Amino acid sequence: MKKVNVMKFEDDPLGCLRASIGGWPEEGYYLTFRGDQKKVVEMLRTVLLVLENAPPVEKENEPPRFKPSPN
Repeated sequence: MKKVNVMKFEDDPLGCLRASIGGWPEEGYYLTFRGDQKKVVEMLRTVLLVLENAPPVEKENEPPRFKPSPN
């Protein structure tokens, strides 16, 4: 099994479940999440099942990044 670092942060102020996954196959992965751990697992299972069975997804344009005004 590859190394996976799991971190839980404070719940989202809006109360939604959140998860972020990343890393490299050679070095390992990370998972950060917010919300109830069991509900996050259910969310990730649902999302993974949909991704596994989805047709190839095209790249979307990323929204512009917020640039703070200089002070």
